[in-house]
Amino acid sequence: MIKKLVLDYSEKIFLALFVLCVFVFVGWLLSFMVQRLGKHKSLKRNRVYRLIAGSINSVILGAGAITALGTLGVNITALVAGLGLTGFALGLALKDAISNLVAGLLIVVYAPFDLEDTIDMAGTRGKVVDINLRYVTLQTEAELVLIPNGNFTTSVIRKSA
Repeated sequence: MIKKLVLDYSEKIFLALFVLCVFVFVGWLLSFMVQRLGKHKSLKRNRVYRLIAGSINSVILGAGAITALGTLGVNITALVAGLGLTGFALGLALKDAISNLVAGLLIVVYAPFDLEDTIDMAGTRGKVVDINLRYVTLQTEAELVLIPNGNFTTSVIRKSA
């Protein structure tokens, strides 16, 4: 009886470790591929690609841990529901920050303008001196202006040649 119980649990533990290893490998592989794409970009854009790669790896590792726990026989229904509610509450609390983050990713992916370009957005004209995931920094004649990335998804952008 005890021998059968030990064999059952050892099979489950082995299978759970195998599932976790597969997820770790897939996370590492996708992270590596995204970082590799970023190597051909400028140094500032490369940082964004590294951030995306780390995020992908973390999400896949989290999914792998939950899947491995489920493979072990742990009831993960409450855990998944709790994660869903937590994500919903954080999404509402961080709505503007998430909007700026997603807009920043879109700016990086589509690259409607780059560093040193002169753009005009919502009446502000200046040279782009920095692009990050929260805002774009413009150097006007008199000052530095930080424009949240969320504004770029809803405003007209004019780029000087």
